[in-house]
Amino acid sequence: RDLRDIEKEVRREALEHGASEAKDQKILKDGRYLRALLLLLTASFGSYEIETLKPIGVALELLTLGTKKHYPLPVSNQALITADYYYARALTIVAGLGNSALIRILSQALMDVAEGQMMAVSFAGPLDVVLKDYYYGLRKRCAFYRAAAEIGGLISGVDEEVSFALKEFGERFGVAYE
Repeated sequence: RDLRDIEKEVRREALEHGASEAKDQKILKDGRYLRALLLLLTASFGSYEIETLKPIGVALELLTLGTKKHYPLPVSNQALITADYYYARALTIVAGLGNSALIRILSQALMDVAEGQMMAVSFAGPLDVVLKDYYYGLRKRCAFYRAAAEIGGLISGVDEEVSFALKEFGERFGVAYE
């Protein structure tokens, strides 16, 4: 039920603010919301408070929607503007919770995505193609899974050792899934 509530809110946000193309509709319809699911699962290791987790889940999925619009190159101006809106909206939602660690974690994840993309487009040649798809791409593809698991631990109040293990799990889950 909690995941369905997050899904409904993500769809509302996206449809209200720019998800008008057929491709956007497909992403929303077929969305797996795995980052939000990972957030909820990792939060269950401690104190599970849906009132705090729901906006974070929405923010994670909006960031994911933004990267799906932003990074398949070439991209239209409208797609860039919509993606930028999703990024800003996600960070605004999380900023409203008053926990600067959440902003730091999500900002780092977004930087990892951008850095992975910059590295991927800056290489040329056969060996570089392999590196792009394997090494640099991993950082980009795992960023929001790692952030979801880390935030789940942070919000639920688990100790530092469990928090680190959850963050590592999120990254490995992302590698396996992607």
